[in-house]
Amino acid sequence: MPTKELKKNGRGNMYENKSKKAYLSQENVKNFNRGLRKRMFSTGGRPYAFDSIEGLEKDICDYFDLCEENDTTPSVTGLSVYLGCNRDTLYAHANNPNSPFSEVLKRTIEYCHVILENGTVDGKVNPVAYIFLSTNYYGMKNSKDIVVTPSQSSEQVDTSDTMQAIQKQIEEENIPNADISED
Repeated sequence: MPTKELKKNGRGNMYENKSKKAYLSQENVKNFNRGLRKRMFSTGGRPYAFDSIEGLEKDICDYFDLCEENDTTPSVTGLSVYLGCNRDTLYAHANNPNSPFSEVLKRTIEYCHVILENGTVDGKVNPVAYIFLSTNYYGMKNSKDIVVTPSQSSEQVDTSDTMQAIQKQIEEENIPNADISED
């Protein structure tokens, strides 16, 4: 990995990376953003997010083509902008078994995740970014489930004895320390 050339700017507290162009000035990023803007404002105020399953599939393929042409990683948010709706609309249709667009959008969301996942495995996507995006956009979680089960002992526990033991322990812990003088 090439070393980054860091240079202190005039303010003395900000740094910029001189080894790469600024992200938004890269030609492929400019072209991609132009394509998104053009599409975003050409969809108009449709009463429904999608006209038909076939139309939706065509629009999704066009979005992925735009990403490939501009060497840009597809995302659910980028797709929603391209389709002229918001991300919540995509997820609402994907998670609604009564929506005719559910299966198409589920597969599309999974496809976006696979691209990101493969990029991470290949070392092209930062693992921290992958974890964040997978947790927040693709429903993955990093947790441990702990299951507590009651004892299968055959003897009956007398709760009054337990309560008395707890009360005795509390009383013993509240006895003032005799070693401390209040002078």
